[in-house]
Amino acid sequence: MKLEQIKIDGFGILHNLTIDLEPDLTVIYGLNGSGKSTLLNFVRSCLYGFYQRGSQQRYEPIKGGNHGGSLRIIDGEQQYLVSRVPDRRSSGALIIEDLKSGISLSENQINDLLGGISQSLFETVYAFGLDELQQLKLLDNNDLNSLLYSIGIGSTISLADIEGKLINAMDRIYKPRGRKPELNQVLDQLQEINSKLRESSRVTDEYRQLKGQIIAAKKAAAEIRSELDVKKQTLKRVELMLEAWPQWQKLVVIKQNLERIPNRNLPVDGAEKLTQAKVELERINSAYYQAAAKIDPRIELQLLENREYQQLLSEFSAFADQIEQAQIQVNVAEERYQQAAVECRELQNQITAIEDQIDGSEDEFLVRKRLFEQLKQIDTNPEPGFNRLSVLLGAVGVCGWLVAAFLFSSSNYNLGMGITAGVLVLIAVSLGTMLVKSNRAAVRHRNTLKELTTKLGITNPEFEMLSFEQKLLREEELRQEINRLSQQLMQLEARTTAYRQDLAAKHQQKALLLEQLRNLLKRYHLPDDLTVTEVETYLQVMETLPNLLQEKQLLEQQLKEIYQACQTNDPEQIAHWYRVQAEREQLAQEAANLEVVLQTYFGTEYKDAVVFFEGTDKETLMQQQEDLKADILQLSLRLDQLQQNIGGLTAQKEMIEQSYKHEEYQLEREVLQAKARELAVKWGSLKTCQWVIGHVSRKYERERQPRVLKAASEYFAAITDNRYTRVYAPIGMKELKIETANGEILAPHQLSRGTVEQLYLAIRFALALQIGAEKVELPIFADDILVNFDRQRLMNTVELMKLISKQHQIVLLTCHENIAKLFAPQQVRYLNGKANTAC
Repeated sequence: MKLEQIKIDGFGILHNLTIDLEPDLTVIYGLNGSGKSTLLNFVRSCLYGFYQRGSQQRYEPIKGGNHGGSLRIIDGEQQYLVSRVPDRRSSGALIIEDLKSGISLSENQINDLLGGISQSLFETVYAFGLDELQQLKLLDNNDLNSLLYSIGIGSTISLADIEGKLINAMDRIYKPRGRKPELNQVLDQLQEINSKLRESSRVTDEYRQLKGQIIAAKKAAAEIRSELDVKKQTLKRVELMLEAWPQWQKLVVIKQNLERIPNRNLPVDGAEKLTQAKVELERINSAYYQAAAKIDPRIELQLLENREYQQLLSEFSAFADQIEQAQIQVNVAEERYQQAAVECRELQNQITAIEDQIDGSEDEFLVRKRLFEQLKQIDTNPEPGFNRLSVLLGAVGVCGWLVAAFLFSSSNYNLGMGITAGVLVLIAVSLGTMLVKSNRAAVRHRNTLKELTTKLGITNPEFEMLSFEQKLLREEELRQEINRLSQQLMQLEARTTAYRQDLAAKHQQKALLLEQLRNLLKRYHLPDDLTVTEVETYLQVMETLPNLLQEKQLLEQQLKEIYQACQTNDPEQIAHWYRVQAEREQLAQEAANLEVVLQTYFGTEYKDAVVFFEGTDKETLMQQQEDLKADILQLSLRLDQLQQNIGGLTAQKEMIEQSYKHEEYQLEREVLQAKARELAVKWGSLKTCQWVIGHVSRKYERERQPRVLKAASEYFAAITDNRYTRVYAPIGMKELKIETANGEILAPHQLSRGTVEQLYLAIRFALALQIGAEKVELPIFADDILVNFDRQRLMNTVELMKLISKQHQIVLLTCHENIAKLFAPQQVRYLNGKANTAC
C-alpha cells in the first residue's frame, strides 16, 4: 500500500492543504510551528479515527474548514480514497471509495488495507517522532514481540499462522465425541452401511473379476505414487542442498582460515589482566608518593615494626584525646570569658546611653523635684482675694439692720434713722479692711509663683506643668534603671574576673600536655614541633604503607606469571598474540553459527549432508535436479494413464451394481473406508506437522535469531560504519544486546543518545519490511528523527533510507534545511503554502 496524496480540509493549524507524495521517498520541510507534527497526527487520525472530544490530540480546526480530510491510496492495481469526516461518534465517520469503480466500500475495508495492523503497532513502527524513537520497547509489546519472533517459511508464510490453521483444519476433520467434523460423519455412515451389508450376500463372478482388476490397478497406482513420492523427496533434498550450498562454501573457507592460524595456549584474559596490573601498579606508586607528600619532609618514610607502630599509636592516641579535651576546655573557657566581657561592655554602653539622656546630678534632680512639689501645691490653692461670702453675709446683715431700723423707726423715727446710719458706717469700715488684706495676700501668692517658675525654667505654667512633671517622672525612672544596671555590672565584672583566671589555668594545662607530646615525639625520633594533625597524618600513612607495598608485590608477581605463561616480556608481542587469538575465536564462532544454520536446514541428517557435500559439487547437484524433474514427469504420466484405466473399470463395475444392492453397499463402504483412511491420514499428517512446527519453533528460538533482528543488524552496521555488527535478543530475556566489531557486548542504555536512536530506527526499518513481506506494506512516517546524528552517520542513514525506499515508501518530516538538501529536489515538499509542489 502506498500513499499518493494527503488532503487536509481542517486539522489543527492546517487548512486547505494538499500534498502529493512520491512513490518511494518524500521529504516534507517546514519551520517550527508550520504543522509537521500535526500532519503526522492527521495521517494517524484519518486511518484510525479522531481522539476523544476535548483531547489535545483531536486537533480541532483552528483556521477554518471542516474537521478532517482524505488520503489517496494505491494498493496493487486498486486505487482508494479514504476520508475521515466529523460524525456523532467522537472518532468521526470513515468513507472509503474505490476510485476506479466509484463504489463506496464499508468501513471494514480499512482493516484489509491496513492488514490488521493495530493503532499502537502503527504508531510504534510506522508513524513516530523523536520521543517515540527514543522509547521503543520492542520486547514489552505483544504485537511487536510476536512479529519479532515469527518463524517464516519462504518469505511470506509464518509458522505461527500455519500452526493455528493446522489446528482449525484438524478440528474440521475429526474431534472426539464430535458429530459435525467430516471424519465423524463418515464413521457414522460406515457403521450404517456395515449394518446393511450384513443383510445382503449376493455377489457375481464378473463383479469379483472387475473388482480384482480395480484392486490390481490401484495397487500399481499406489506403487507409482510411492516411487513418485520418493523422487519428490529426493528432489526436495537436492533443492535444499542447492539452497544451502552458499553457506557450506562459507564454512569451508572459514575452516581453511582457521587451519592457517595457530591456536596458542594463552592465559584467559591475559591481555586485560596485564593492562589492569600495569594500571594498578601506577595507581599504587602514585598513592605511595601522595602519602609521602602528606607528611613532614623531615620525616624519613620507612616502615615501622608493628609493635613499635602500635605502641606509638596507643601513646599518641591517649595524648591526642587529652589534648583534644584540653583544647575543648580552653575553647569553652575562652568563649565563656569573651561572652562575659561582651555582656560587661553591653551593660556599660546601656548605662552610658541612659546617662546621656539625663541632665545634671542626682542632687540637682532632688532640688528640681522639691521645687516642683512646692509649685504644684501653690498651683493647687486658689489665689487669695476678696471673700465674696463675707460680703454677702455682711450685706444680709445690713439689710436686716435696715429692716429692723425701719420697723423700729416706724414707731420711733429719729432713733431708727440713727441706728441705720451707724450700721451703714460699721459695714463700710469692715468691707474696706477686708479688701486691703485680700490684695496683700494676692501679691505674695504671685511673687512666690513667679519665683518658683523662674527657678524651674517654666515660662507658661498653665501649659508646661504637665510636660515638666512627665519629664521629672521619666528622669526618675532612668536614674532607677541606672542604679539597677550598675548593680548587675558589678556582679558581671566579678564573674568575668573569675572566668579570666579559669582561662589562664586551662591554657596552662594544655601547654603541659603539649610539652609531654614533644617528649613523646623525641623518644620516637620525630620532630618535636609536629602538630597533632601532622602526627595523625604520619600515623595514617604508616598504617596504609604496608598494604600498598603488599599490593605492589602481588601485582609484580602477577605480571611475572603472565610473562612466564606467554614466554615473553614484550607487552606488544603479547597484545598481538591475543589479537590473533581473538580473530581465531571469531572465525570459530562464525563457523559454529554456519553449522547451526546448516543443522537447521538438515536437522538430524546434518552429518550425512556434510559427507554428501564433501563428495560432490554444485554442477553435479544441478544435474541431479534436472534428472529428477524428468523422472517425476514420466511417473506422473504413467499414473494418469492408470487413473484412466481405473475409471473405465469402475464404470463397468457400477453398471453391474445398478441391479445389485450388495455391491452398491460394498462400493459405498469402500468409498467411505477410503475416505475415512484418507481423512485419517490427512488428520495424522496435520498432527505430525503441528508437532514438527512446535519442535522447529522451539529449536529456532534457541538456535536462531529472528529475521527482523538480522535485518536490523545489517541496517545498524550500515549506519555506524560497521562499528556495531549484530543486534540480538538473548533467549528467555526481554531485552536487546548489541555486539561491537571487536566482540564487546553492550546494552542499549550503554550507548549514546544518538546511537540508541540509530539502533531503534534500524529495528523499525527491519520491522516495517518484515511486516510488509508477511502481511501488508504501510508507508513509514518519521518526524525529525535525524537531529542527533553526527555528519557521517547522518549521511549513512540518508543513503539507507534511499535504499529502503526503493521497496518501501518513506515520508520524512523535518525543520532542518540542511537535512532536506541531502535529498533530490523533486522529493522535497515545502510546508509553507505550496506543499503540493516539489522544489
